[in-house]
Amino acid sequence: MAHHVNTDQHRASGNARPAATGIVLAFGAAVTAACVALNSAPAAHADDDFSRVISNMERVTDFGYQDLSTGYHDMITDDMSKGLSEYLAGLNDITVGPGANFLIDTTSLLSGEHVQGTGTFPAIPVPADLTAAFTEAGHSLSHAGTSLTTAADSLFAGEFTDAAKDAVRGFDAAFLFAPDSIVLGVANTLPDGAVDLLPLLL
Repeated sequence: MAHHVNTDQHRASGNARPAATGIVLAFGAAVTAACVALNSAPAAHADDDFSRVISNMERVTDFGYQDLSTGYHDMITDDMSKGLSEYLAGLNDITVGPGANFLIDTTSLLSGEHVQGTGTFPAIPVPADLTAAFTEAGHSLSHAGTSLTTAADSLFAGEFTDAAKDAVRGFDAAFLFAPDSIVLGVANTLPDGAVDLLPLLL
């Protein structure tokens, strides 16, 4: 998830998103409990930052619908691979983005830190073929393991906001970026006739 200061294959990828959201929110509950247990009460700026928590959830959803629209338009105007990548980014923003932002932002709030800008999902690069797609998915899974290990270390060190950010990065990489790479790789290897039908399935 990047921060702004500012088919069947597709259905399989979409089904992973509710699981990722639930796990991220469960991790958030643990972090929140730890913050409360350590009396990490919100600072005086909490009212403004609480408003930002809500606005970030709304903004990431807005970004998502924009990406869905842009991606669909690109798909029906013959830029299929780029359009599908943008469409998947929008889907990630809408389904997982609000929960991920809420986790990071409320952890910051409870830790007495300012809430930052809206976190959104990028459109990932399109793999050249299915082999490249599985390679990219492997890299994402490796990154996920590293991020989750770092998140656990930060949590035990009392660095709760860093723990939340790394946990989100880890779950994004494992549950979103890895399967999305495979979806894009499969779509990029489909014959032209099948590719032309893809927008009708979304």
